[in-house]
Amino acid sequence: MLQQVKETSQNVTVDYQDPMVHGDSNIQSIFTKLDEDKQTIEQQIYVNPLKKSATNTKVDIAGSQVDDYGNIKLGNGSTIIDQNTEIKVYKVNSDQQLPQSNRIYDFSQYEDVTSQFDNKKSFSNNVATLDFGDINSAYIIKVVSKYTPTSDGELDIAQGTSMRTTDKYGYYNYAGYSNFIVTSNDTGGGDGTVKPEEKVIQNW
Repeated sequence: MLQQVKETSQNVTVDYQDPMVHGDSNIQSIFTKLDEDKQTIEQQIYVNPLKKSATNTKVDIAGSQVDDYGNIKLGNGSTIIDQNTEIKVYKVNSDQQLPQSNRIYDFSQYEDVTSQFDNKKSFSNNVATLDFGDINSAYIIKVVSKYTPTSDGELDIAQGTSMRTTDKYGYYNYAGYSNFIVTSNDTGGGDGTVKPEEKVIQNW
């Protein structure tokens, strides 16, 4: 006897994240790949996705959370940001649109300008700083960083990014965005079963 399969469909609204915006500074990011064997995390960052005319632009990538204004928040997860961190920079042409999902699958469609930052990139206190100067294009930064699991093997990963620009009066505007992953292995419960490990991924 053939089993009948009933097909159903429904409309689903997907709510994509918006960039953090302060003045001409606008930025957003997302974790896109976790490799627990190599202990690496990939983060993709949209710099100036609104394609504003941004002056004296600098972007920080921090191995910790940052607040909405780019201030570093220690003690809530971390990654390792140093000269061994893989940082790639891609320029978005004026006729190109960035995926709303904040996830890039094919970087070859964008201009690789990583080499232009060889002398415009610095590292200090677990933070990488990239000097973009004056821009009116959007950019994508792909970061692959290392992390250290907790002593009991769980994950407590956090990484933030911030963009700062100057306004016409020379005052700075800051915008920050953070991503983090935490896991817990809950063996409690009254049925004698082990609850699988849970991963919580958040972006703000």
